[in-house]
Amino acid sequence: MTQKGVSPYLSNAVASTTKIVRANNHRSVANDAVIVETPLQIQLQQLDRKIPIATIMRTPGDDRSLALGFVFAENIIKQGSDVTSIGSEQENEIILTIAADIPVDIQALSRPFVSYSGCGICGKTTLKQLALQQHRAIDESKHWLPFDSLLEHASLLSSHQQLFQKTGGVHGAALLQRQDNTLVLLDCKEDVGRHNAVDKLVGKHLLSTLPTHNVLLLSGRISFELVQKAVMAGISVIAAIGAPSSLAIQTAKQFNLTLIGFMQTSQANIYCGDWRLQENSQEFSNDNI
Repeated sequence: MTQKGVSPYLSNAVASTTKIVRANNHRSVANDAVIVETPLQIQLQQLDRKIPIATIMRTPGDDRSLALGFVFAENIIKQGSDVTSIGSEQENEIILTIAADIPVDIQALSRPFVSYSGCGICGKTTLKQLALQQHRAIDESKHWLPFDSLLEHASLLSSHQQLFQKTGGVHGAALLQRQDNTLVLLDCKEDVGRHNAVDKLVGKHLLSTLPTHNVLLLSGRISFELVQKAVMAGISVIAAIGAPSSLAIQTAKQFNLTLIGFMQTSQANIYCGDWRLQENSQEFSNDNI
């Protein structure tokens, strides 16, 4: 894939300063850092055709990874090499050039949409489509996940989020890998949108092979679309500080993922797939929930 140099059309500003009135025992004027949220239009180009497919509200930065992860999650491409180049021609726009031999349904993609964090197409039909679109097999090895190490990484997640520490206004998504008998942090991405942070993470690692024993660690809640993105990327464990939705749990069960929520210093709720936990990681049942 050819990546053109840093474009003057893609903003790198991720935070801005605004004046606020700070109120406690008295009022005072202060400067406060706030996260930047701007639109990014993603366009596809193939031969002499170029069409806009989505406008994403995002925090600038890692735009190439974001766009690559987005088109992968939307089943437009099946691997990173399907994209031959990434560039831009105007402000807040990114163009993905698709290889000429990759089938692209131009008519189906001809109605651009704005991507929001909620899922409006969730149901049995969606799950069936996800099963047909799934690109990477989900590893189903048992008893490999060191739970104590996972809890430790969850407690440290905010320390890897520089934008969150600065503004308090972004979500984080981290990729963990098991090495020996512990988990190590491979990468962490941030964005004003939970789904964008995951797309940035998957998009960056799309050109390489994700480790077999991997964990997607999230700073917020777990929605259906985040489980969907994990399934597409072949990620077998999703863990989060927040709660999962009912459809997130249903989807995780259907695809044999391990889903963990409400992670705290010494405990968490395991909604399905507890058989991946190491038997010596706490007193857990060996039966699948």
